Amino acid sequence: MRHSLVVVIVLVAGFGAASARAGEWTDEEGLPRISHPGPASAAAAAMKRSRSAAGATNAVIEGALSWAKEQPGTPWFGQGLSFVATAFDVAGEHQRDLDARHATSARAAFEHLAAQGRIREGEPPRGAIVFYDWTAKVNGVTKNWGHVAISNGDRTVVSSPLTPGGPIERALALGAFGTPIGWTMPR
Repeated sequence: MRHSLVVVIVLVAGFGAASARAGEWTDEEGLPRISHPGPASAAAAAMKRSRSAAGATNAVIEGALSWAKEQPGTPWFGQGLSFVATAFDVAGEHQRDLDARHATSARAAFEHLAAQGRIREGEPPRGAIVFYDWTAKVNGVTKNWGHVAISNGDRTVVSSPLTPGGPIERALALGAFGTPIGWTMPR
């Protein structure tokens, strides 16, 4: 039997395109999940989809961090929300609160999660989704777009690059982004 792969291109808030495969990569409502079109690492691809009552399992967190650290910086410049969402998608745990229905920017995702009472303050643990304020002019619109990263749990985060070709891993206080405004655990 011959199988074909259908690729759907989704534009996310003018920051770039991401792809999703129909069927296998759609959520419960049939909408495409956002993921990067590049190949997943062998370790992340082998991860089993799992969920615990407390949130993402250690295997999902480690898979997301592993995938994120393997990424080259340049393709992800300006796509922090997509970068973090894709890391968890590849690890097998879709973060609905980071997808385009709830989050047109990292700041929108933060506000959505805050309205649900899911934002925490203080030192983020390993695997936490960490939010920052970031105001800039993007596509002619100046506003607080926010920024998002994944905590390594040691006062560093894995983040999309802040400059084209910049590093993926950085200190928790990210230069222009300053101190995190809050964090949540993936679930």
